[in-house]
Amino acid sequence: MEEHMISARTIVLGVALLMLTTAAALCADFIIPLPDFTYTPAELVSMGRQLMGEAKIEDAIEVFSVALEEDSGYIDAYFYRGLAYAKNPAQADLAISDYGTVIKLQPNHSEAYFYRGLVYQGIKKNNDAAIRDFDKAISINKGQADYFHYRALSLQSKGRLDAAIADFGRAIAICSTNGEYYFYRAMLFGWKKRDFDHALADFTRASQCNPAWGEYVFQQERLYSDCGKSDEAIVDFTKAISLSPKTAGYWYRRGQEYYRIK
Repeated sequence: MEEHMISARTIVLGVALLMLTTAAALCADFIIPLPDFTYTPAELVSMGRQLMGEAKIEDAIEVFSVALEEDSGYIDAYFYRGLAYAKNPAQADLAISDYGTVIKLQPNHSEAYFYRGLVYQGIKKNNDAAIRDFDKAISINKGQADYFHYRALSLQSKGRLDAAIADFGRAIAICSTNGEYYFYRAMLFGWKKRDFDHALADFTRASQCNPAWGEYVFQQERLYSDCGKSDEAIVDFTKAISLSPKTAGYWYRRGQEYYRIK
C-alpha cells in the first residue's frame, strides 16, 4: 500500500498527545482546548471516493470501513465499498455481500441491483443471477440505458437472442448516441442471426457515433468480407488501419481481401 490510511480516532489521539505535550511545556496550569478532528460518515465516504479515483482501492476500502464503524447503517459506505471490492475479482463475494446489505437497507436501490448484476455477469459468470438483478434494477428504474444493455449481453450469453435484440433496442431508444449499443447489436445481428442488412446498418451507426474507434470499422469490414463485398471491405479495412495503424490484424485482413479479388 503506497500510503497508510489512519482512522479518525487515531488522528484525534495523535493531535491530542501533541497538544497536551506542548501545553505542559509552556505552563502546567494552562489548558489548551483540543480541536475536533473527527469525520462524519459522509466525509469519510467522500474521502474514499477520492481515493478510488486515484486508484488507491485498498485505502478506499479502509476508509469506507471506518465510515461503517461510525454508522453501521450508512448505505453509501456499503455501496461504494462494494464498488471498490468489485475492482478485484478475488473480492467479488465481498462486493456481492455489500450490495446485498444496501438492498436490505434500501430495497429500491436500483444501482445496487445493477452493480451486483455486473459482478455476477463479469466475474462470477452467472448470467442467470445477473439477469435477475438486471430485471429488478429495470423494474425500479426504466430510464437507465445501461441496465438494458448489460441485460442484453447476459440474455445473449444464454442464447435468448431475440430478447437481447429487444433490450439493445431499448437501450438505443434511451440513448441513441452511444456507439457501443449499436455495435453489440450489430455483432449479434451479423454473427449470430446472420442478418447482414441490419448488422451493416448498426455498424454504420456505431461508426457515426464514434468515428475514432477502429474496431467498429474493422467488424463492419469483416461483415462485408463475409458477404463477398471485397471492394467495400477494403475501403473499411483501410479506414480501420488509418485509425489504428499498429493493429496487425487490420493489415492482414485487408491483404486477404486484395488477394481474394486478384
